[in-house]
Amino acid sequence: EITETDAENYYQKAAAYIGYEENFYDGRIKNQVNVKRARYWLEKASKVENKYMAEIYIALAKACQNLDDYAGAYENIRKVENYISSIESNKELLKRYHIIFADVALINRDIQSSINHYNLSIGLADNLDERANLFSKALNALQHAGISSADFKNIVIHSGSVNMGEVETQEDYFNR
Repeated sequence: EITETDAENYYQKAAAYIGYEENFYDGRIKNQVNVKRARYWLEKASKVENKYMAEIYIALAKACQNLDDYAGAYENIRKVENYISSIESNKELLKRYHIIFADVALINRDIQSSINHYNLSIGLADNLDERANLFSKALNALQHAGISSADFKNIVIHSGSVNMGEVETQEDYFNR
């Protein structure tokens, strides 16, 4: 039987394989074997409740996404909701969660969740380039929502989120 200590050790083994892939969270993988091994250890670590559950499911979702298992990625990222309070004080991890959730929700055609999580990640972004990149992703997700081109022209950004309403340009927004 797996103990909590075993689960934490499995998580550390997975973290080592993730470390071999410096762009793991950007989706640029050099060696998929590292990702498969990380996924294996993360799945084992997820079998027993431990203090790393949120981190495990975030990394497991990204491993699945990197291996083109989008249903698995979506299933795992949704499990983080049960542990969200454990990462609320970690801005970087919370942002990573929202970005991964948004990415896999979009792939799985959950457009509204995708847009919502991109909005939340925009609010957590540290710099203008990152916010602009996330804003672009949110707009891309919005294009998949099936709205008319006339409605699409009415996009506005308020407090780091994409909403329907009066027009405000990106330049106006970023110059506030």
